[in-house]
Amino acid sequence: KKKTIEKEHEILEHARKLIKTEIQKEERRPKADIKKLSPGDTVYIASLKKNGTVESISEKRVKLQVGLLKIETEPDDLFLTQKEKDDDKHLKGFHRSLDFDYSLDIRGMRVEDALNLVERNIEAAYVNGQTECEIIHGKGTGALKKAIRDYLKELPFVKSLSYAKPEEGGQGKTIIKMK
Repeated sequence: KKKTIEKEHEILEHARKLIKTEIQKEERRPKADIKKLSPGDTVYIASLKKNGTVESISEKRVKLQVGLLKIETEPDDLFLTQKEKDDDKHLKGFHRSLDFDYSLDIRGMRVEDALNLVERNIEAAYVNGQTECEIIHGKGTGALKKAIRDYLKELPFVKSLSYAKPEEGGQGKTIIKMK
């Protein structure tokens, strides 16, 4: 039991260091000046913790391409970043044609792998105009369920999350409603 507690302390300490590193990185980034931004610039969106490409700029809002999604945010949420070498120009003019699974089964996957799959699937569902989809994460220890639900709660296009009916999987399945 003592070894388990020591291991948990090591994990917590590692997580603290990672969080501290991320905060320091964010503090080093200069805020984006809306007057100096132009379409095509790459910026870091603090609320999403992702880079995006500026599409258009108005007085108080900036439209961005983030992966496959187009979002609108306030300039205060944006930080300057170096242009990404892997320019996603092939995504411009993207039309609704991405494949996605209405019911995505990620049981037994590692959290990192599952999050990558969920991210691609949920973005594809949104781009395709879906109003609802579901993720089967299983019950297990609850770690996968928690990580997935925490991630989904942060997405600007997710309206609500709920569990399936008990006879359809209960807390082993999350139903996602889109905005």
